[in-house]
Amino acid sequence: MFAVIDLETTGGSASRDKITEIAIIVHDGVRRLREFTTLVNPERPIPHYITDITGISDDMVADAPKFYEVAKQVVELTEGCTFVAHNVNFDYGFLREEFRQLGFEYQREKLCTVRTSRKLIPGLPSYSLGKLCRTLGIPLYDRHRAMGDADATTVLLEQLLAINPNLRGRPPFSRRPTKDPYAGLPPQLDRGNLDRLPSAPGLYFMHDVAGNTLFADKTTNIRRDALKNLKEFVRTDASIDASEVCEITWERTGNELLAMLRLSETVHKQDVSFVRNRRKKKYRVGVFAYRDQRDYLRLHIVKRRPGQQYIAEFPTEDDARAALEARMRKHGLCANMIGLSTAGGPCAQASSGKCRGACQGQESPDAYNQRLENALRGLGFPYPRFFLLGAGRNQDEVSVICVDDGACLGYAYLNAEESWQDPEAVLDLLHPLPAETEPARIVRQYLPKMKRKQIVPY
Repeated sequence: MFAVIDLETTGGSASRDKITEIAIIVHDGVRRLREFTTLVNPERPIPHYITDITGISDDMVADAPKFYEVAKQVVELTEGCTFVAHNVNFDYGFLREEFRQLGFEYQREKLCTVRTSRKLIPGLPSYSLGKLCRTLGIPLYDRHRAMGDADATTVLLEQLLAINPNLRGRPPFSRRPTKDPYAGLPPQLDRGNLDRLPSAPGLYFMHDVAGNTLFADKTTNIRRDALKNLKEFVRTDASIDASEVCEITWERTGNELLAMLRLSETVHKQDVSFVRNRRKKKYRVGVFAYRDQRDYLRLHIVKRRPGQQYIAEFPTEDDARAALEARMRKHGLCANMIGLSTAGGPCAQASSGKCRGACQGQESPDAYNQRLENALRGLGFPYPRFFLLGAGRNQDEVSVICVDDGACLGYAYLNAEESWQDPEAVLDLLHPLPAETEPARIVRQYLPKMKRKQIVPY
């Protein structure tokens, strides 16, 4: 049995590019038994030069199934068959990589019609599919479309079989037995549920038989980390009992920052037994606010402690001092009262008039406190008001997170054709985030990982 296969892809690298179309013709050596073809959504833009060659555009694949949705059909159609293709390592390599990303080891015997043609029909000027078809009188329609090329390759295979009826495929490079990707995981888990886990940024939740959420986490790759954690829970005395996990659900977010915000929001609303917290403690100091005996609002730079509320957090004390000094110069604040000086009496700015005299009682607490609060808005952020742009849940979306006056107002997903440059329109579409989830802190701590072009003031 032979499975003649042709793929169209977004490029030539199996590790970097994705499949856009698949065609499979099952042949018993005498006649065709089954045919299957489908466009595939590669979940990324198709380069223009590829569209020029194949005719396959982003619009054509927008509603097509993703590879994991047709993977089972590919396995069933090719089971027990020799994998046949013109330049077989290209097509075979792409399929193997797609299955590898799903956690499967895909192996079939291979037969290359280029190599076999060179052996059985020597001396031809070219063995490319197009020129072979012209030389041998094989009809070739829809060139560079999967079914058109697969059909021509099948006719070529029939001619090669007529020369040598005993053609055999070569075994795959690796003869290791196929491993069960879910070996050792709780048997009550639906394997189909695990097959559908996407390799995309977002959240995943582990539930018991009653639907209660036992575990939640954010990730840049739902499939990878969900399976990794399941195996960890089986092996170790973890915070949850792996034998209780009956289902995994997930939510795509498009990027890691939105996954962090959504996890915080979701856990705030739900009863979750255990939440993984992998947040690195990059922010080691905080700016703490308190009122003194005269009712003046004062600031102090301190080492961060879990559970303590700060008006801003910074990686180092130098970063905190630099941020406060900038606001002191701009707003005429008192160095003594914002924690930049420990000297008693009037601050150094008082004699030059740069301080309005709060340190000497010359400015009322109400006036000074109001001015300080205004000065501190957005402390730790690059702009008073800005958008954070990121990837959406699919190639047609972009995500927008809105920060205004030191608060993270919420987020929105926009169609890639919609403009985020109209702030009022974006604000109307925002999904608000509850203040209790500390979205501003999450955004502030994530900012160093953002590219400059993703941070847009408005």
